[in-house]
Amino acid sequence: MKHITSFLLAVALLVSSITLMAARNAEQWKSSAIVSPEEGKLIGAGYIDVKWNNDLENVKSYSVYVDGALKKTVAPSGETMKVEFYTTAVKSHNAKITATLDDGTTVTTNTRTFYVTKKG
Repeated sequence: MKHITSFLLAVALLVSSITLMAARNAEQWKSSAIVSPEEGKLIGAGYIDVKWNNDLENVKSYSVYVDGALKKTVAPSGETMKVEFYTTAVKSHNAKITATLDDGTTVTTNTRTFYVTKKG
């Protein structure tokens, strides 16, 4: 009986540590995933790339939002992902990325604020 209890306890610890590592990975990704545009950066109007790291595990798709509007949903590929959008709106903008995982849960990055100025 002691062996069964010890075995079950070991399995429970293993499962909880794997879950904790996955949660820590998701928390790290939320704060560091977006590569571009940089926080607080001033960018010329026109085509703007939103780039992020594709290092979150078990991702089914990424959805890119700018100013609350969905710009594009893409499947993961490569180490760095990119979605391009066009704007001439001279103001502050907010970008975020939502990752939909294979199990249906979502992880959303921290919001990134950047500014657009006149082109040229």
